[in-house]
Amino acid sequence: MSKQSLDQLIASLKSEAIAEAEKEAQEVLDNARAKAQQIIREAQAESQQILAEAEKEAADIQYKGQSALQQAARDLSIGLKNDLLDLLGVVLQQEVQKEFQPALLREAIVKVVENVGGNVALSMPEAFVAELADGIHQQLNATGQKVDIRRDQTRLQHLLVKKTDQGWSYDISPEAVSQLLRTQLSSKWTELLKKVDK
Repeated sequence: MSKQSLDQLIASLKSEAIAEAEKEAQEVLDNARAKAQQIIREAQAESQQILAEAEKEAADIQYKGQSALQQAARDLSIGLKNDLLDLLGVVLQQEVQKEFQPALLREAIVKVVENVGGNVALSMPEAFVAELADGIHQQLNATGQKVDIRRDQTRLQHLLVKKTDQGWSYDISPEAVSQLLRTQLSSKWTELLKKVDK
């Protein structure tokens, strides 16, 4: 073989090797690009999924936080209303205690006895007997009603009106009157607080 043929063969082999190498390099490059595109698509899909999950988790946390705040606001409102009702009850009891004086009691006892008729026994503290007994007897004698007044050393500011022939009694004390008034007024206080709340 001549040198020229050999050079042509070498050149041809080189050219084929280079072409084959370029072809393989292009395939490797195409595969690398395709793989890179796939990796990018997968990464984008995964990042979208992570972002969607993070947004959903953030929305859930926000919803739970709002629900917790609303519940806390309701609890605070209810607690405040209950505290106000208790405070109104204490003020009511103090006012009743202040007004629980012999003159008022005399009028109340006379009205009770007039309404229930005779056969009434009245128990009261020693301090009240001196101030109330004569006035009660005088007012009731004018109406023809009789009342038996007894001293009770065990109770302060506590009266017991007993209908002896029927077996029932009224307990008249600042606490009992306050409790009765509070029962009657609680619904009205609640309505007032609802109006203020709006």
